[in-house]
Amino acid sequence: MKSFFGQTRQQIGEYLKQNGISITHVKPMMKAFYFFAEEDSLASTAVPRFFRARILKDYSFALPEAIRSQVSNYDGSAKFELELADGSRIETVIMPEKNRITLCVSSQVGCAQGCVFCYTGKMGLARNLEAHEIVTQIVFANMWLLRHPDWLTKLNYTSGTSVSNVVFMGMGEPCDNSSEVAKAIEILTDPWGLSLAPSKVTVSTAGHLDGLKIIYNKLPQVNYALSLHSTSNGERSRLMPI
Repeated sequence: MKSFFGQTRQQIGEYLKQNGISITHVKPMMKAFYFFAEEDSLASTAVPRFFRARILKDYSFALPEAIRSQVSNYDGSAKFELELADGSRIETVIMPEKNRITLCVSSQVGCAQGCVFCYTGKMGLARNLEAHEIVTQIVFANMWLLRHPDWLTKLNYTSGTSVSNVVFMGMGEPCDNSSEVAKAIEILTDPWGLSLAPSKVTVSTAGHLDGLKIIYNKLPQVNYALSLHSTSNGERSRLMPI
């Protein structure tokens, strides 16, 4: 069963057309699920009543499960170990900052780059994440914020505040998984999806230029960060084999 959260606006529209449903339902459907992320959203006017059972049959709305969580007493950051459908585990971190909430997301299970200072690099690469497994990290974080108003109040955020910035600086090298990362960002920045401004998304790379070009050609408005770690080419090559 496909995850709804990995479907672009165009894919959902095509699905509705194939089932004889007006594509005018795409926008309210996406907004209902991305902002509330629960099957109760089916009860909204976004989805025709006669079509709700079919959607549940064709799509999964499951979110990753938090196996472990830790909230920092220092700055309030909330770190989660999330279990995916196949049992793989990744990490994502909610980072409170002045006037914004940034989410650090993973793009792979493990990493193939082997940077000597990185624990994930020592794991090796298990697999790439699919677009929906990236997107649901943001949906999960927004649901956590919605259910923890005390966290928001303690850090002086207003009720209902959600993730405003996303950085691809978690597990994995995003440019090793360029196609799925690009698709995920398309959904994140879609005004009908999670509605993040492209300038609020940052892709960080250890130096995978081929993958970087692929993402950049599709999404030139997104921010890009290059991890240097040293001003010396020799030292950088020692630390980061790429």
